[in-house]
Amino acid sequence: MALGVLALFSLMFAIVALAVSRTLGDTALGFGPFFASAVTAALLWFRHPDRPVSWKLIASLVSSFMGVNLFAFGVFALFSPGNDGFVPNALMSLSLCFTPAAVLLLLAAALYFWEYRLGSKAQQQARLIAFNTADAFQQRMEKLRRAREYLANIDALVDAHRAPASPLWLTALPDNLRQWLSHLEKLVNRLNDFDTDPLIQRDLRDAPEKISRLKAQLDAETSPEVRAQLAETLEELENQYGHLRELAEMMRRSELEIDENLARMGVIYSQLQMLDTRSLQKSRARRLSEEIEEQTHRLDDLLAAMDEVISSL
Repeated sequence: MALGVLALFSLMFAIVALAVSRTLGDTALGFGPFFASAVTAALLWFRHPDRPVSWKLIASLVSSFMGVNLFAFGVFALFSPGNDGFVPNALMSLSLCFTPAAVLLLLAAALYFWEYRLGSKAQQQARLIAFNTADAFQQRMEKLRRAREYLANIDALVDAHRAPASPLWLTALPDNLRQWLSHLEKLVNRLNDFDTDPLIQRDLRDAPEKISRLKAQLDAETSPEVRAQLAETLEELENQYGHLRELAEMMRRSELEIDENLARMGVIYSQLQMLDTRSLQKSRARRLSEEIEEQTHRLDDLLAAMDEVISSL
């Protein structure tokens, strides 16, 4: 907004200067602020919009604006020699205007490209994270597909050997299998939601830097009131970051839990294939049913722990 107002006034000033100017120096002096505003607007236009404004960007904008204006003033002084003559005035313009302007413009270019490179790096990292997230989604969907296939085959295998007087645990086995699969699907959905939640991912990425900055401010602050407020803010931020790290660790454990459950499904299926109808009525098959219930309870406990951590954020 401020840049737009400045550019508008600069354009008006340039038009007036062009109308009344008699020399190239007068024209350069009039168009200096306009060109400086245009350069600043171009730098803002080509920056990475997803990256927050940093001190490097602000310093580069200020340096470029001052450098262009100083260069324009040097042109004005060069072509308005007055009584001193062209050569002395040119040397003075070179030392007082052109040289500082070149330094400011080089500084602006260095800071801007430094900031632009950091933005490009952050953008590449974001694309890599998005690619890894999409790949993780596909892997989890494939694991769910295999889990559904295992459980459907286990259900069909048990149903084929079910006798009229089957025990109660065998009758309840299909419901236990569906509950196991339902918990596994919920776990996959939680993982996907965690990976795609922009607020959680942003806080996990930015919290360490914020904590370090607050600690530095707390060490440098001398006012007791401000120190107390900084300490309270720091404590809240550290607690939040601790919960986020706990949640991230829980998500990593969940990935392993999915793999473990998938492996157990394969083992249970292979063991059931070796049992006949009479064996399904005995304790060996019942232990497999109890193992299914145990895996379901483990997933249920993990989901409950996730809910507790998420509610504390």
